Amino acid sequence: MIRKLYACLVILFFTVPTTFGQSQRGEIRGVIKDAKTKQPLDFVQVAAFLSGYNAGGALSDLDGKYAITALQPGKYSIKVTYVGYNTVEFDDVLVKPDQITFLDIELSESVTEIPEVVKKVYRNPIIRADDNGKTLDGEQIKKVPNRNTNAIANMGSGVFSLDGGTPSFRGARTSGTAYYINGVRVIGSVSLPQNGIGQTNVVTGGIPAEYGDFTGGAISITTPPPSTRFNGGVEIITSSLFDKYHFNQVETYFTGPLVVRDKGKKTERAVVGYMFAGNFNYAADGSPSSVGVWTLKPNVLKDIEQTPLRPSPIGQGFVPTGEFITRDDMVNVQAKQNTPSYSVNTVGNLNFAPNDRISILLGGTFNYFNRRNYSFTNSLLNSNNNQQTIQSSLLTYLTFTQKLVAPVDPTNKTAKKRLIDKAYYSVSLQYQSTWFVSQDAVHQDNIFDYGYIGKFKTYSMRSYDFRGTGDGPNSSGGDLFIIDGDSVWLKNYFRQIGFQDTLYTFDRTPTKNPILANYTSNYYDYVDDEVSSFSQLRGSNAGLTNGATPNGIYSNMWVNVGNVISGYGKQQQEQYSLNAAGEASIKGHDLKFGIYYEQRVIRGYSVGANSLWQLAWQYSARLNNGMRLDESNPMLQYDENGVFTNIVNFDAKVDPATQSNFDRNFRKYLIENGKVDSYGNLVDETTLIDVNSYDPSDFRLEFFSADELIRVRPNGNPIVSYFGYDYLGKKVGGKKSIESFTDDPLNRSIGAFMPIYTAAFIQDKFAFKDLIFRVGVRIERYDANQPVLKDPYSLYPVKTVGEVNEMNGSPVSHPNGVSDDFYVYVNNVKNPTTILGYRNENLWYNKEGIQIQDPAVIANQTPSGTIQPYLVDPNNEVVSALSFKSYQPQVNVLPRIWFDFPISSEARFFANYDVIAQRPDVSASFATIDDFYFLRFNPTKIIANPELKPQLTTDYEIGFKQKLSDNSGLSIIANYREQRNLIQQFRFNYAYPVSYISYANIDFATIKGIRVEYELRDAGNLNMDMNYTLQYADGTGSGTNSQQALISAGQPNLRNLFPLSVDIRHNIKLNLFYYYRSGKDYNGPVVKGKRIFENSGMGLLINAFSGIPYTANQIPTPNVQRGIVVRSPIRGTPFGSRLPWQLQNDIQVNKAFVVKLGKNKDGVVKHGNLTFTLWVQNFLNLQNIRAVHPYTGSPDTDGYLNSANGQQAIQQAVSQQAFVDLYNTALANPGYYGLPRRIRLNIKLDF
Repeated sequence: MIRKLYACLVILFFTVPTTFGQSQRGEIRGVIKDAKTKQPLDFVQVAAFLSGYNAGGALSDLDGKYAITALQPGKYSIKVTYVGYNTVEFDDVLVKPDQITFLDIELSESVTEIPEVVKKVYRNPIIRADDNGKTLDGEQIKKVPNRNTNAIANMGSGVFSLDGGTPSFRGARTSGTAYYINGVRVIGSVSLPQNGIGQTNVVTGGIPAEYGDFTGGAISITTPPPSTRFNGGVEIITSSLFDKYHFNQVETYFTGPLVVRDKGKKTERAVVGYMFAGNFNYAADGSPSSVGVWTLKPNVLKDIEQTPLRPSPIGQGFVPTGEFITRDDMVNVQAKQNTPSYSVNTVGNLNFAPNDRISILLGGTFNYFNRRNYSFTNSLLNSNNNQQTIQSSLLTYLTFTQKLVAPVDPTNKTAKKRLIDKAYYSVSLQYQSTWFVSQDAVHQDNIFDYGYIGKFKTYSMRSYDFRGTGDGPNSSGGDLFIIDGDSVWLKNYFRQIGFQDTLYTFDRTPTKNPILANYTSNYYDYVDDEVSSFSQLRGSNAGLTNGATPNGIYSNMWVNVGNVISGYGKQQQEQYSLNAAGEASIKGHDLKFGIYYEQRVIRGYSVGANSLWQLAWQYSARLNNGMRLDESNPMLQYDENGVFTNIVNFDAKVDPATQSNFDRNFRKYLIENGKVDSYGNLVDETTLIDVNSYDPSDFRLEFFSADELIRVRPNGNPIVSYFGYDYLGKKVGGKKSIESFTDDPLNRSIGAFMPIYTAAFIQDKFAFKDLIFRVGVRIERYDANQPVLKDPYSLYPVKTVGEVNEMNGSPVSHPNGVSDDFYVYVNNVKNPTTILGYRNENLWYNKEGIQIQDPAVIANQTPSGTIQPYLVDPNNEVVSALSFKSYQPQVNVLPRIWFDFPISSEARFFANYDVIAQRPDVSASFATIDDFYFLRFNPTKIIANPELKPQLTTDYEIGFKQKLSDNSGLSIIANYREQRNLIQQFRFNYAYPVSYISYANIDFATIKGIRVEYELRDAGNLNMDMNYTLQYADGTGSGTNSQQALISAGQPNLRNLFPLSVDIRHNIKLNLFYYYRSGKDYNGPVVKGKRIFENSGMGLLINAFSGIPYTANQIPTPNVQRGIVVRSPIRGTPFGSRLPWQLQNDIQVNKAFVVKLGKNKDGVVKHGNLTFTLWVQNFLNLQNIRAVHPYTGSPDTDGYLNSANGQQAIQQAVSQQAFVDLYNTALANPGYYGLPRRIRLNIKLDF
């Protein structure tokens, strides 16, 4: 029978058109016995209530066993009734997602006619057989002195999060961490109001088969269910009383019933309930530093903004005024300047439960975040221009759950035991979307306002060339002109050859960037307005033209005043998912199964707005650039007496063959709108247009063609980048073909990234004697749904061995061991005559078929000294659809095995084996067609690799749990994990036509660890857990770009194991909570009849960890001068040095009071709780060191100024003291230190 059921479930995977991500359901099960005889009791009614709602129930079977399934996570009240026995009620029965809560019950016979109700409090066992991570419910979370989800997860062993950042699970990359809200894999924000969190579950090991698409661990959050009685609250948090960071938050929540059936009766039932929570946050500095921030004194900054230039004291030209700043001009402030953030976080749901077998949940979250980004290089002189980012995310879901097995008729004592004890299914539809905008806070999406300084006008005169005897095309030495049909020969005359600029004026009145305009005004003042041309101004290296940015201070040590961010960008990511899951219990087997389908749609757009002005100037028609002299219509010049002055002029004329799309459209706009040139003349087809003489409102992005905007510039980057939008930033739908880009230069369409991820799983949990097994398998399929190069080593199709049987009419024989699919390399692409070698993927072979390590052996044999593939069409080196193929979907079969058995009544042993996978990172795997189309002209750009495969982790874990007392327990866990197919930068050396840098699945890692966990629970007022992690995390790369410096320097990818950046060798954590209860449970001091500590307590988090590894250097380098690149040999081994130990410490103390809130309509006094909380993070005010300079190992000096090169740099500075002071100030980087002490006061009213 079991075999038949498995077969049916397998068929179901491939026939049901719905999907499953994670069920998030738990269950309660146990055995009910007579308290005296210890015999099982059958047909006992057990009901579970969550926040007053009847969430389900069950009847015990003939063996006294019961099970209530498909329960939302939370704390339940359990009511047990049986004829002739006292009723038993349990409170606070904790149900965790995807876990079983065991609750065995003993009933006593009633000695009265009306049974008594016996109240009991459930105590979560100190050792649970079915526990695969750390779980905190809503009440516990409120006692934690941190509201950051990552920081809460960091309380567990094997988890490492630095200052609330994305955590690493047991040595995995932070990108391998997954987040779930109510079972939905989240792509946006996971910031929820504290009152909107019902439970947080951290999954570290023993991963059930329903979890997938991560290689580290998962954080699963569930929201609280609606309540059967209206209640709510409001909370205010502020730090403004204690610091300049000004963290302020207002939060509220409401929950209750909307529709109640049989109100006032015993059968009263809430059919529809709701829950909502939301908060608003403001912070002047959301991430302060313990060393503060250096900035200029206001009067000094104002003076520099007004006069940003001064004549150079050591030569000609001009230098930034900012290069004369000394320490006396600066001040250290507590909070970063101009980094405010505003956020809104909401969560809500509607729960419809028409009966105890069906529930429908409609819910969602919404987050909005608006901030000015901190930039260290901006912080001294230019914080007013900090970038603005606006992020928002939406998550919605509709979930239908139904229990399929009807209750057993308790009156039918002869009923046979069922094959299926319990079964349910759940179907969910989900939609998510995130939006992201990056912009200047003033200019926003007015892209031509970026970099606009003012109106420039060009005045010019005609320039001539003297044409004397012998200069003409005939023997007479004259030039022939046709004048009114007559032939005229001229010699010894002045012939116009162009125009010469004589004056270039500047009007700053309409400026959009007044501080940038000051640079140009300063320059004009210094040269007495004697600027003759655009080229003179641009070449001055001082005054600015539209779209130009000022020079940085001392090789970009600091960004200069007025510098606006370079552009505008936006991105949207959508996710559509449909999932379904089921569970059935059959003869002791708990079978779970599910399938999952998901498609994402990712689109992005960015424009280098500052560069648009320079691009417009480049594409505006000038002589020999879209215009030419109209020599077919000469204009002979005569004086007032009609005497020829020996001068011949020509008008300018648009040349349609070379005129740009921009000039054509812009000129048309100017003509149609009656615009004039610098002389006040109406623009026509003969006007030499100066784009800098017009207002930003006169420009449109659509004046350009797509080709003009995305072609690679001299700096290696296009002006506009887009996918899923057109080149104007308008959203486009559907997939786009390669031809829609290559064959349409006016539009160059690029589709969105639309990967597809599907999964199916089956899992069986069963007991064999006293062993508990959970065995499952998960099958994941990933389809990048995008074109990939047929051969990453060539942009154009290359012939294979099987296609080369002859060359130039002569037969060709290939050496043994060379397969038909090997690529062929020859001596000359255009005229191949000799085969020089072969290649199979990344392996190279010489012409004899012998594998070689360095393909330079082949390249050096060619006349050009470069690699020469045997191209299919050597005369058509153009990227086209022929170079691509569709991505081959990747399927991974991922087994999961977990088992647990008791060693004694107070000790258990457990072990698990998991294989987990994660799809490639979007940033490394999504490549647009223009990346390849322009690669030949931009070989230094790092491009994504669309052919990346999923990353894999194999995890082994064994553990031992020992109950030390009724209140304490100890666990010892050892784990080993191997990670492979990790993504790392990779240089495709000897690719054709250029070598380039992309990504490949070449990294691997091994992580070994031992964790010791101690828990003390309900020891009077004390709850405490401590854990220690010893970990060795080694690998070939810590992140996808960790080897960028080596590859950029031309070094090969390292294939050696070194400590990873998350190799935290020792990590010690203490989570302590000490609380006094109220009423009869109060056991604290009493002063004059007052229970002074009633409803009060404290929470303490301590996290001490050893130093993070880094690579030390042999020589000092100018680390703060970003315009200078100096590389140093490493000292010792890569990542062979360590930062010092660090200690994170947070505490909160609170006190709650019962207050009267008036009376209800029946005159009954209503009460609420008023709670005061003092919350202190880093209460010891330690200066934890987060980074150091690689030569000195110090966070505040890099050793450069004392070096010979540093002394030379000081001597060459325009102000030696200013250079030293500015350099030392730049060394005081707040990012090298952890967060300071932060004190916040919370006042909360619950009603």
